[in-house]
Amino acid sequence: MEKKQYLALVLREANAFVNAHEAALEASGGVIDAASGKALVAALEGQLKAALVEADHLEDVLKWSDLKDVRPEVWRGAEEWSEVLAGAAMAALAHDVAARASDIAQGRMPRMDNIQL
Repeated sequence: MEKKQYLALVLREANAFVNAHEAALEASGGVIDAASGKALVAALEGQLKAALVEADHLEDVLKWSDLKDVRPEVWRGAEEWSEVLAGAAMAALAHDVAARASDIAQGRMPRMDNIQL
């Protein structure tokens, strides 16, 4: 996956999340984290499971993500490398999408339609 494809994926997912959860985002002030509610975080991760399937290589998600330090608890319990990689990629993608969704919800970034991968 090229960087521009990753960025398009992040923007597409962020816009879809904002469109689907606008009321909850308004209530949380546009913030997506544990303090804003576990339901919002769980909804984001549920949406992103399908998006990760589109990634040719999960390593590319880690390569292009803004998240540079994945919390150890994300991968410590994993028994296989594929579990470690999947957990780290989910954390990285969720971090990036949550940041862009917050920017959109707070008006710092415009909404976009028809983002092509």
